[in-house]
Formats: sequence, C-alpha cells, structure tokens
Amino acid sequence: MRFLFLCAFITSQFSTQVYAAKTQGTMPPVSGTLYAYVWTIPHNVNIGGINYNGNSISSIPVKLNTIAPLQLSLENKYCRTFNHAPYGIVGYDHYLFFPKKAMSNNGVEIPISIGQKPSGVTDFDNGSYYALYKKVADQRISSEPGKCWDYGTTYNYPAVSFDTSLLFDVRHLDVGHYTGSIPMRVGYASYHADRYLPNAMERWTMAAIDKVTTNIGSLSFDIMINNKCEVSPSEIELSHGGHSITSANGHTAKSTIKIECQLPSDVKLKLTLKSLTSPTTEYYDGVGVGLGNGWDSVLTVENTNISASSPSADITISKQGNLTIQSVLKKTTSSQPGNLSGSAVMEISLP
Repeated sequence: MRFLFLCAFITSQFSTQVYAAKTQGTMPPVSGTLYAYVWTIPHNVNIGGINYNGNSISSIPVKLNTIAPLQLSLENKYCRTFNHAPYGIVGYDHYLFFPKKAMSNNGVEIPISIGQKPSGVTDFDNGSYYALYKKVADQRISSEPGKCWDYGTTYNYPAVSFDTSLLFDVRHLDVGHYTGSIPMRVGYASYHADRYLPNAMERWTMAAIDKVTTNIGSLSFDIMINNKCEVSPSEIELSHGGHSITSANGHTAKSTIKIECQLPSDVKLKLTLKSLTSPTTEYYDGVGVGLGNGWDSVLTVENTNISASSPSADITISKQGNLTIQSVLKKTTSSQPGNLSGSAVMEISLP
C-alpha cells in the first residue's frame, strides 16, 4: 500500500471483464515455420489454485506459481506443408488471459492487479482483462518427423511456471475466509521449423492468439485474512510556512499517520520511504527530498533508522499505532529565495 506525502498523489482504475470474440479458421502464416499450433484448455477445467493465509492492509500478494500439467487440444494452426517434413527447431509461447476482478463464492467482488514478476514474464493490460506472456526461446533439437495435426488433437502439456504475484485489492473486505475462482483462458503456442533455418522463427502476436483462445477455465483461490489494518490519512502535507532565507535552515515540520487494526494481535509491517524529487546533495540522517531553488528537506520516520542508504524498516503494530514523519529544511550552497515544493512516497506493506 502506498501513502504519499508532500503533495504527491496516486490513482487507480478497475474495469469490468470482457473477452475477445473468437475468429475461426487458420492462423496467419509465420515466416520460417513448418508447423505452428495454438493449444487451449477445454471449457470449465480447473487449471490450479492460489492461496493466502495472513494479514492485510489495502492489498495482498497471492503467488501464481505453476500452471499444472494440462491436457490441451489443438485450437488453431498454420501448416506450410501437409507432408511429414522433419523439423529441428522448436519454440513456445505461453499466454494466460484473465479479468481484472474475481468473484468470491459469497458474492464479493475482488479487484485484481499484477504485482512482481520475473524478467522472463511480460504482462499486458488489455483494457478489461490482463494477459501474462512467457516465451521459451528457439531451441535446436535432434531432427524429428513433423505432421500437420488435425483440429481437436490433444496433447499432454507439461507444467508452465509463471512465478508472478497477483495483487488482490481487499480494502473492502473484513477479517474472514474468502474462496472463489478466477475465469482464465490459456493460449499456448508451439512452433516447429527446419533445423537449418538461419534466422529466428517468427511468432504470432498476442492479439492473434487472444482471438482464438475462448474456452474459459478457472483458477481457484482460497484467502484467509487473519487481521486487517487501515492507515489514515492516505496523504499528508508537511508545510514549513514562510521564512527568511536566513531563518529557514533547520526548520522542522511534523505530521502523524495512524495505523489501526481490527484485532489486537501483532501485525508486522514494512515501511519504505522514497524521494520522488531528487535532493541537491546526499544526506545520511534521513531521506533527502529536493524542493527547488537549491533547498532540500530531510525526511525521517520516528523510532526507525530509515535513511537514503537504508530506506526500509520493519515495525510491529498491536491493534493500533502512530507513525510520525518529520521534515527538516536544509540550506545548500545554491539556495535562493522562492517557493519550495517536493514529494516523497512511503510504502506500507506486509513483509
């Protein structure tokens, strides 16, 4: 969860789910490929599950690790030849398509966004739904006989690891147990080329695969929220008022935010303070924020050792607690009179 200080702001938007209409027929040609196939799941198949058991603030990260081995069927294809031409290069594209909201079994709508993901996974925002994409680069293999497979051919596809966090927005959820499922479409593409192909194989676009993967499966979720904490206000302004250039240096302004949890059990939180406007010089007693006209502010969080070199700290809250943020004006060799303004963000998250 992010809380913005010194006049910085954050917005979010959620949309209803929409799926693309299916386009019948063969896929467009892909240069250099002998055979290329799009594989998808049957209707209503369960492709796995995600679980969370812990505390919450505004969102909780739920790990989408591996999509289990699945029996997929051939949904669409491109064949450059109908002969049994041998191939020696293979490549794979793995796509998951899912809406921006999940529905729990008791009728509660839970917005979803995409959190941390490895470098080998790309995410796309398609307006009303997301796509995750994992590419397996071209690989040379021992020559194998190829075939233009018929539509409906089934294939036992191995597990595919996405290692991506889905963020469930739980600001409107109380402590409790929530189960349900996320509608999810699977589009896996396999490409087969002559082993002497001098260049990399061309691949279909995400839009092309999106159009033909309309069968909807489900990814079940099981969320247990043991305690929930709320933070207020969500933004603060640290105002230093008006001063002469000789008296402003070292002036201090403070503000307090409140953290309150539903239950009295201990909740561990991680604080991370970052400047959004770079300071004029480096500071080691806090996090420097550039204010313009050669002036800086040094921000600190009371009872923590947060600084530019160590911007994060763990704290424990039992039922409720306060965080006091302090800003100290710093004059530099280039300081001049004028209006001063800067911004920083403090992230409050579950470690």
